[in-house]
Amino acid sequence: MATIVLSLSAKTDKVTSQHEVLIRFFHGRINQRAKTNVFVKTDYWDEETHRIKLDEVEAQLKESEGWRKMTPERKRRKQELEALRKDLQGKTDRLNVITSLVSSEFEKTDKKNIAQGWLKSLIDGFNFPKNSVKEQGFFEVLTKYINERDFSLQRKRHFQVVWRTLKRFELYKDTCLSFDTITDDTLRTFEAFFRDEHIICERDSYRKILEAVPESRQPQPRGKNATNNFMRHFRAFWYWAMDFGFTANNPFRKYKIVECLYGTPYYITIDERNTLYNFDFSDQPSLARQRDIFVFQCLIGCRVSDLWAMTKNNIVDGAIEQ
Repeated sequence: MATIVLSLSAKTDKVTSQHEVLIRFFHGRINQRAKTNVFVKTDYWDEETHRIKLDEVEAQLKESEGWRKMTPERKRRKQELEALRKDLQGKTDRLNVITSLVSSEFEKTDKKNIAQGWLKSLIDGFNFPKNSVKEQGFFEVLTKYINERDFSLQRKRHFQVVWRTLKRFELYKDTCLSFDTITDDTLRTFEAFFRDEHIICERDSYRKILEAVPESRQPQPRGKNATNNFMRHFRAFWYWAMDFGFTANNPFRKYKIVECLYGTPYYITIDERNTLYNFDFSDQPSLARQRDIFVFQCLIGCRVSDLWAMTKNNIVDGAIEQ
């Protein structure tokens, strides 16, 4: 009799703090494991039953139905619980479909001739049907990547900038970007375009392109570190596309992104921090807000990316935990 076991990967996504659900299939000497492309936080995974915890969320949601006074805070909490239940239910349903698919396909398969990568191939085929892969264009896949990946708001905005800049590049070069035609030379040309776009956009011929694919502000001079970080985002998308069968072409194999260079850091003292915290910014609310964010980061020792990724779930017993 075949056995299917679900478990969480030990690897944690640095942005979402989620773990991918892994599936392991046993039958006689057959022992295969594969990724499901379903991600969940450890808080909502039951190690004993090997399934997503829905009962706790549903119990909390049911409790919220009995709240007599619906304050703004309670309303937000209820909306969060409803969204969480919907998300977890969808992931549970998908895992059920995957396990049922594995069981049914195994019954149809010649048990003596099961390939080593049978389980992975089966699940990848379910998650990323070949026909849909072939039909989707470059920007359609990039949009899929941005919308379906569980990114923080800040990281999603970074990839939206990638999308818009690539689109302006395509229009400027009067070409059609595709996975098959992009080479390492294309990447170098694109790197130069990203770095020099603030100069290019001064040309009258570029005005229509900016109107067609606008930014919140006109492109500004971009340094080497900004350019390197931008190309890293592009490379992350490309490797994802390779992993999920959208392309076998790897232009980054011959294109190297150099390390960012940073100056010597200077640390403020506690007295200087307190002086900044007590400074009167009442006439400049935006600076006061930035000051508060900065001091908050000083007190808990988090980076900007950590701050953007925080939710109410990071507050545990009055303390902030990652």
